Amino acid sequence: MYGWTIRDQKPLVLLLVVLALAVAGCAPPGEKLVGKRFFWPPVWQGEPKFEYIRFVQSDWDVVKGKESWLVEAILGRPEPVPLFTRPMSIAATADGILVVGDSAKRTVLLLDTAKKEIKGFYRSSKQGNSIFTCFPADIDVSSDGEFYVVDPTDKSVYRFNHDGKYLGSFGKDVLDWPTGICVDEKRGRIYVVDSHRHHVVVFDSEGVFVENVVSRVSQDGFFNYPLDVDVDREGNLYVLDAMNARVQVFSAKLEYKNQFGERGTKIGSFQSPKSLTVSPSGLVYVTDARAHRFVVFNTSGQYLLTIGGESMMTDGRVSPGGFYFPQGVYATENDEIWVVDSLNRVVHQLQYLHEDYLEAHPLLPEQLIMEPEMGFSSEKLNDTKEDMR
Repeated sequence: MYGWTIRDQKPLVLLLVVLALAVAGCAPPGEKLVGKRFFWPPVWQGEPKFEYIRFVQSDWDVVKGKESWLVEAILGRPEPVPLFTRPMSIAATADGILVVGDSAKRTVLLLDTAKKEIKGFYRSSKQGNSIFTCFPADIDVSSDGEFYVVDPTDKSVYRFNHDGKYLGSFGKDVLDWPTGICVDEKRGRIYVVDSHRHHVVVFDSEGVFVENVVSRVSQDGFFNYPLDVDVDREGNLYVLDAMNARVQVFSAKLEYKNQFGERGTKIGSFQSPKSLTVSPSGLVYVTDARAHRFVVFNTSGQYLLTIGGESMMTDGRVSPGGFYFPQGVYATENDEIWVVDSLNRVVHQLQYLHEDYLEAHPLLPEQLIMEPEMGFSSEKLNDTKEDMR
């Protein structure tokens, strides 16, 4: 469905493996590319805090392995198949499973980079398993690998297992236009933003309605068309109050604490905020679609950094640090940050440079360490990153 892969050619693969073993000793090694690493802020402006890692754009970026050179030499290189039309939402696990909601295709893709598999979410029907279609406004994942997908058109939250199989839904009797979701496993809660009703709906871990949190006004503690929600390790609730262009923070007891952000173009402000996520390291990331960037705060609301800038892809050239109408953003347990670059039809992965990551990927002086470039070849960039790992 999503392009040719080695897995589709099992008999041929066995033959190629034998052939590879026979010729491996005399196969000329490929020329190693000079490693380029992209950081924010640039090293001459201070200590780097984030690194650009890679992107996912086509089936090649998921299923292509290092062993594919021999297959391609014999069969020729297949054309890459674009994965997305209008990506909107995203969630990811620490073990390499990426789930992306596409609003134009009205479906959700599960991309397993470890197994090199691509599949759509599905549910059982009388005709067998069918691709599950919806308007995937937001996605979250639990520690046991269950995915929760918010569909405003059906006024529901769908549950799927780690293989993408449909497990059921909830919320249709109380939701009007759900747009954001987060799962707070420690406290047994699921928070869903109901944008049209200007409040956050609280469910228990089984999807049973518990209560509503605030409604529409502009004062502190109230919302005007909220879009997204997340929690930190202490259970504090962060709500993206979109039409008020701010993030509001509530305690685990759902008591108002503080807010940050404002509408505008100056540092730390938003033009059109779309999504937020809170990382394990205590950083809050907010995408600003109209400004083509995302903004980083700490959990106290202090502005730290802006990453991005307007960059429309042409001829398949990806720009590390360049976005065109970014929407969904998601932080994993490993402090990986995934950003949906909606109109460029690609998703990007960045990494917060915590101590464990730097120990495994030290900043070596012989590497070319530089600030982001615009218009960098997508194939060369991904190949370079693969060589560095």
